[in-house]
Amino acid sequence: MQISFQPIVQFFPEFSEPVRQQLHHFCRLLLEKNQSLNLISRKDTEKIVEHHLLPSLAIARSVTIPSKSSVLDIGSGGGFPAIPLAIVLPEVRFTLVDSIRKKIRAVEEFAQQLGLNNVTCICDRAEHLQERYDYITGRAVTSVEAFRTLAAPLLQPHGQILYLTGGDCRVPRDAKVFDLYSLFEQQYGETKKLLVITPSASRLVGLHNPFHNLRPAIDQDKKHHLKRQRNRHRRDHHHTHRQQNIRNDHIDGDKR
Repeated sequence: MQISFQPIVQFFPEFSEPVRQQLHHFCRLLLEKNQSLNLISRKDTEKIVEHHLLPSLAIARSVTIPSKSSVLDIGSGGGFPAIPLAIVLPEVRFTLVDSIRKKIRAVEEFAQQLGLNNVTCICDRAEHLQERYDYITGRAVTSVEAFRTLAAPLLQPHGQILYLTGGDCRVPRDAKVFDLYSLFEQQYGETKKLLVITPSASRLVGLHNPFHNLRPAIDQDKKHHLKRQRNRHRRDHHHTHRQQNIRNDHIDGDKR
């Protein structure tokens, strides 16, 4: 299958020839693997550049990711957007996580064949990870809010979530929206968006401590419990005192 790289040349003229060759090699590797393992839709194979590569590279065009930064890609699937980003950002460290072993093995093979020393692949669920990252990427993994909830506890303070999505979606108030259709001059990426979400540091503290928001409720429960204990003690004391008075009355009556 012939892969047209004209859109890459048009919108990313700054890419060197070796970088373009690596991107092309990655697409070839993925299409070959896709014949035996469903990494991308079979309908998209002829549009791999327009539907998969360009949106991934839109992150590098829209956000400046400094050297030495750490990036976690959740639900990597066929390696988008992380592998293209790792090719064009060799000084950035990428960790790709996916719970489907066959897919993460395929992506690990891609990274090895492409000589990407800045890529680590993990077969696991993202919520099991312990490390925190400067950036977290994802592409149509789940709803925006669900992905935000999943990713935020894994962010460094002041880190960012870079989420590629399409169609109508609920945009968080702390998100900046990049319209891919405008970015690619109304030629590609219609209805596609990049959301750059910066959760507040105070909210991250609460997310990193799962019991943070429960503390007031726990304290309130303790107060209610102590109050019930005091009331029960008063009732028990009153009942004991009353029983003692009744016994004393019986004794006095017998004496008489």
